[in-house]
Amino acid sequence: MNIIESTIISIPEAKALLEARIKEGNAIDLQNITYKNLSEFSKFDVEKAKLIVETLKNKFKLSHETAVQIVNICPETVEELRTLIPPEKLLSKDEITQILKLLDENKLKSQETSLQSTG
Repeated sequence: MNIIESTIISIPEAKALLEARIKEGNAIDLQNITYKNLSEFSKFDVEKAKLIVETLKNKFKLSHETAVQIVNICPETVEELRTLIPPEKLLSKDEITQILKLLDENKLKSQETSLQSTG
């Protein structure tokens, strides 16, 4: 197998790719385990994840890599979000608030429920 292209993708995107492979019946054990782990940590459905990444890149001028990390980690506080943004990229408090709102509004509701039931 030759690698034709390499790109950074979000957890929901990786989960969707593995889900397709599993449905085809072509998954190996490691892929099934990885899918289970991705399912546990995925905080968005794949379409919303892609939309958020594009919004972060276009509206807030963040790099693709930073946008994907924000989607993967889904910070909930200003402090958490600031740790993911490179120091040379200055965002206003209003922009930070907009990003946090965007993440919160699009988060999977079952994620919130499962976190509440374990805490």
